[in-house]
Amino acid sequence: MKVSQVIVENFPTSLFYVLDDNNQKIRVYDFEKNRCSKVSTIKCVFKGKDEFGANVFYRDRLYLMKELYSPGHVYEFAYRSSKKENEKVIYYNLRDIFGMQQIYRGPLSEEQRKLDTKIKLFVRGIDETEVALQLEPITPLWEPEVQKGHISNELNAEFREYIQNGDDAVLKKISKQVKADMKVEMWGTLYRMAQKLGASQVTLINIRSEIILAYKEIIQNSTNLTEANPNLTHSAQKPTSEQKRLCTAFDEGKSITDLMNIFGYKRQDVVNLLIKLGKFYTR
Repeated sequence: MKVSQVIVENFPTSLFYVLDDNNQKIRVYDFEKNRCSKVSTIKCVFKGKDEFGANVFYRDRLYLMKELYSPGHVYEFAYRSSKKENEKVIYYNLRDIFGMQQIYRGPLSEEQRKLDTKIKLFVRGIDETEVALQLEPITPLWEPEVQKGHISNELNAEFREYIQNGDDAVLKKISKQVKADMKVEMWGTLYRMAQKLGASQVTLINIRSEIILAYKEIIQNSTNLTEANPNLTHSAQKPTSEQKRLCTAFDEGKSITDLMNIFGYKRQDVVNLLIKLGKFYTR
């Protein structure tokens, strides 16, 4: 739509484009304020006609979001308000760095639900039907490991970006950030996460390759396992009853961390035993 002029209301905060078609006012967003005087046209969507028969337009938000946002990246938002029905929160109203209002349906802590509190969220994509950002928390799925300092929120964001972009260099970068004895479980977690995010088969194969490399690294670092823990001895002999119970627990969905707590073994011992017994950690 052609813009005839830019006007100021409630100086100096509110600026509006005036459409040449019907003198309708369209808000100028924050990111446009420094250049709005040079804007001659803006993209709008026809809404219908008003009671007097005049055309009514609104800003093309879908076009703007596609211009401003790159899915697979983390952006900062500010909390504004909550939408509730029957005392239950339906969604949160956020203001983005461009001055646009966005809706977020995920979790927020009490501390985050304070006016203008800055919140970083992962933009998974743009819902063209709802004309809304698909926002997700960047808190990792492996919270226990985050608390131990093994995995960072930044790593989680990087991995999600890899799912979107397929840059193999990101995988190597992630691997370097993680302690050696955590890599097998971490890549197993990432594999499940990749499946949940709808990753391609190529991506899944690449992650499985990292799991194999992590196994090899642990095997190379492993020294004198038998002497360190006789209970984990394994050769041509049949698995012991305790080893069978450990494998059963693993097959039933227990994580390596769970097995450590249940059986009192060190992480490397559990991983080595699972390798020796033919288990492949990709759950």
